[in-house]
Amino acid sequence: MKFEIFFSIIVFILVMHSVNALVPCLNDEYGLVYETVKISELCSELERETGVQTAIVLTNFSEDIDSYAIRLFDENKIGEKNKDNGILIVVNIQNNEWIILVGYGLEGVLNDAKLAEIGRTYLEPQIDEENYNDGIIDTFAILAYTIYDSGEFKKEKNFWKDNRHIILAIVILIFLLIITKGKTFFLPSINKGFGGGRTGGGRGKR
Repeated sequence: MKFEIFFSIIVFILVMHSVNALVPCLNDEYGLVYETVKISELCSELERETGVQTAIVLTNFSEDIDSYAIRLFDENKIGEKNKDNGILIVVNIQNNEWIILVGYGLEGVLNDAKLAEIGRTYLEPQIDEENYNDGIIDTFAILAYTIYDSGEFKKEKNFWKDNRHIILAIVILIFLLIITKGKTFFLPSINKGFGGGRTGGGRGKR
């Protein structure tokens, strides 16, 4: 009996952990945001250019939205280490409550008042009409624009890191050319003529 209770507790903890584990950018278990490629590209571009990481969550829960969002933010450590530059957007589809949280590193640009204004202007009217797709995309777009426009979060370029895949491909190609003397299964011989041949936060619905 004690073993069964212990086992049940372990299972419960694992389930809770898996529920709270977020993937980068969009976490939409009900498929309410249909332009998934677009929002993923926007998230990736923002992180690539500024280092800012984003998690967007559309789900259904009964917990207080502030507590839920803060726990999600902390448990998933959204943002770069030691920079606190994460963004979390949570929409509770049960009642259309929403909250936007940012790490301390972004509060100089996106303070609570600014986040509340953005949410009420771009997110709340859309989700009230159950247009979650446009609400999320419009809200993220204005958040990203505000960050870009501040000029404070330009990520330093690292040539070797940013181009590591291309560099690796070139190294492999050169290695193959050396060991085969230009004769490989995918290249014509280079000796034979021609060849032919890419946290702070704003909230709503309270």
